[in-house]
Amino acid sequence: MRISLTDILLGIGVFVLLLAADAPRRAALGEAARGGPSRDSAWTRSREDEWRSTAMSSKPEPAPPGYSARAAYQGEAAGAGYMREEAGGPLTRYRRAAERRAIHALTAEIPACARILDCPTGNGRWLPALAERSPAVTGIDLSTGMLRHARERGEGCGIAGGFVCGEVERLPFPDGSFDFIFSFALTKHLPWPVQYRALAEFGRVAAQGVICSFSLLGPVGYAVWRRRRIAESYPVFREQLAAMAGEAGLQIGRTLRCATPIGVEHLVRFDKPDPGKATDGAVPR
Repeated sequence: MRISLTDILLGIGVFVLLLAADAPRRAALGEAARGGPSRDSAWTRSREDEWRSTAMSSKPEPAPPGYSARAAYQGEAAGAGYMREEAGGPLTRYRRAAERRAIHALTAEIPACARILDCPTGNGRWLPALAERSPAVTGIDLSTGMLRHARERGEGCGIAGGFVCGEVERLPFPDGSFDFIFSFALTKHLPWPVQYRALAEFGRVAAQGVICSFSLLGPVGYAVWRRRRIAESYPVFREQLAAMAGEAGLQIGRTLRCATPIGVEHLVRFDKPDPGKATDGAVPR
């Protein structure tokens, strides 16, 4: 896909605006670098306070059963509405291109003819990319409306695994049913305790690995997130993701950005270690 000059200028403009919004924090870091306290100590303290008071727990508290992501895409009308949302302006097209690059890069590492679970499959947007690796793709989603569109796409690209209505917190499959789990644009909508459970379920049903997107916070992303105060937004720190992976019996292998230069969405490949081998998750870089 071609990136126009307008796309580039728009991206630069947004980046400049966000840098201006982050000026106070950067000024404080500059003072620290000139001989004050440790350069990142203030940010590190605020970061640790944030995650320790929210999700850095080996046994997170249960999320409310009615959290919005459960209901937002259900029903027959959900699929049609989501199809309309796929279109967008220059910034959306830029982000979509970044998503495609990251997805193609990591799915290319899936062995040919592997058993793949697309969870949630949504309207089947990524089924063609998965079908390039294997026809043995199964789609699962909580929304019957989404599944109807996914089936139509699946028929067009030769998907042979079928489609199932189910939820990520309790996948209706035995342990090791699939070689790889693919999940895109899900976890950012899930409260932190649900993210733990979702990744644990992926680790349970995956025999080889998991490819899943997460909103990962760095210094700038954290500052922007704090200022924007987006409702129902659940990004995670890199150390937090490593803890999730370790508890799910997974090892973080490779991480790719799949967003604009200031975006926080990343696609992460998790590997399933040999049975009995201890794993601490490893912090992604």
